[in-house]
Amino acid sequence: MAHLEVTDLSKRFGGTVALHPIELSVEQGEFITLLGPSGCGKSTFLRMLMGITVPTSGQIVLSGRRIERDAPERRNVSMVFQSYALFPHLTVLGNLRFGLRMKRVPRPEQQRRVEHAVRICNLGAYLDRMPKELSGGQQQRVALARAIVMQPDLLLFDEPLSNLDAKLRESLREELLDLHRRVGATSLYVTHDQDEAMAMSDRIVVINDGRVVETGTPAVLYHRPKTLFTARFLGHTSIVKADADGDDLLLPWGQVAKADNVTKGKVHLSIRPEDFCLHALPDGPGTVVGAQFLGASIRYRVEIGGQTVMASVTGREAMLPAGARVSLTPLAPLHLLENGGA
Repeated sequence: MAHLEVTDLSKRFGGTVALHPIELSVEQGEFITLLGPSGCGKSTFLRMLMGITVPTSGQIVLSGRRIERDAPERRNVSMVFQSYALFPHLTVLGNLRFGLRMKRVPRPEQQRRVEHAVRICNLGAYLDRMPKELSGGQQQRVALARAIVMQPDLLLFDEPLSNLDAKLRESLREELLDLHRRVGATSLYVTHDQDEAMAMSDRIVVINDGRVVETGTPAVLYHRPKTLFTARFLGHTSIVKADADGDDLLLPWGQVAKADNVTKGKVHLSIRPEDFCLHALPDGPGTVVGAQFLGASIRYRVEIGGQTVMASVTGREAMLPAGARVSLTPLAPLHLLENGGA
């Protein structure tokens, strides 16, 4: 049996369905990200796992025990909140010890757990400080350490990095992932940041309008999404209609390409910017209508065959001006969305 097994879990608030029935299995030590737009139901799912919100229906089995009707304190689950939720009147050390005292963990065991969490979260210099004396990144590390000392069966993260600036967010993302591996925790992480999800996850659960759209590894969901929603939500893509005959494709601008699957008729393709090779060509079929310099790459918008697609080149190349004529060549078999991308 999986470490965490969720079956038909749903939530209604009056006549509003916040979360349609969800099925999810998580193995011991996995890092799973719940990815979706604001209001899609991902935080509601997390709160039901924590015990803050009572599910309308369904089961939650954690470490072989059903917990969906247990009070939060009876579940061995810890959550790291977006707001950190530190006790402002307690020092860092007081915050770390608080939950252990509530659970009446013996003093020697408290000391061992706190020392372990302080070491791996690099908090030794801050134990006597109050939360208001800490930076956002330091407060976030205290929140992580406070969760770790409880030695939870399940560690939950509700957009814990969203209040931080981009550079610090990227740094703490790496720290958090390293910490997850060293502790060996089973973690569920909520975010609407696609880069965060792809960089951190063993698997991503894509949620929209209270429903799981699809689940898979970051590489599979990025390169071979099943649905139009996932293709558009995860990174940048161009949705192109084409005619398929076997694995041969006729693109709208008359070019023939290969598909990554076999079918016949009208199809929708998800083509990432890096799936095209772009060259300046005086009589090329495409016209540059926009460009963004992104450092490592330049992403172009190209009008071709009556539609606009994206194509990227290395950032070391000279940027082409709007109006430049170009050619586009697919670099690999192009991805077919299932069921016409519905």
